[in-house]
Amino acid sequence: MNQFQSKTAEEIIKDLVAEGKVSTEAVQALDKHLNADWIITADEAEMLFRINKLVGRNDENCETWTELYVNAIARFVVYDLNTPGEVSADEAEWIQKHISRDGEMSPSDIKLLQYIRRHATTICDLMQPLFSAADANLSD
Repeated sequence: MNQFQSKTAEEIIKDLVAEGKVSTEAVQALDKHLNADWIITADEAEMLFRINKLVGRNDENCETWTELYVNAIARFVVYDLNTPGEVSADEAEWIQKHISRDGEMSPSDIKLLQYIRRHATTICDLMQPLFSAADANLSD
């Protein structure tokens, strides 16, 4: 039996934070909770950024984490009801606050930025430094 099956989203998050790594089972259980209503709240998005920062470069060992992270943050930013399809100045500043601007990005952060660039119909110019940093990380 999956140890995360009977846990709440908050309990799963606490486990992930305590362990500092993600597992496929934990990600699948968290994904089930987040997809229950399809809406990603600001608190949930903040929590996903915290987990991603904790797991850092170890996220490449769990492809299901990257998929959950990218899809959930994209739902919050790109597919939100206030500015659907757009990344507004407020959203760009929010993303910048959560993704390192010093050039250090996790593989999941890079994939998130690639997704945003491909799927958003309008993107605020404030995102350009992050896109450039992601491109530089890819060429390393």
